[in-house]
Amino acid sequence: MNATVRRETHGGSLWHAVSRNRRERPALQSGLAVDLAIVGGGFSGLSTALHAAGKGLSVAVLEAEFIAWGATGRNAGFVVPN
Repeated sequence: MNATVRRETHGGSLWHAVSRNRRERPALQSGLAVDLAIVGGGFSGLSTALHAAGKGLSVAVLEAEFIAWGATGRNAGFVVPN
């Protein structure tokens, strides 16, 4: 299996430019046993992971790029609690 991750050609977003917590993670090299595997580290995937973990499930989030790299990281909208 080739563990090389292909990077998209579009530029970074404002949110990634100002993030202090963006870190590269190694590619998954072996099997992983969890209750819930979530493919995609965007807003929906991370929210699902947070809520599932809060219910006691073991969770893995699988993301090809950085967290929130795709549509979530390029959205100019805001999520504001009421």
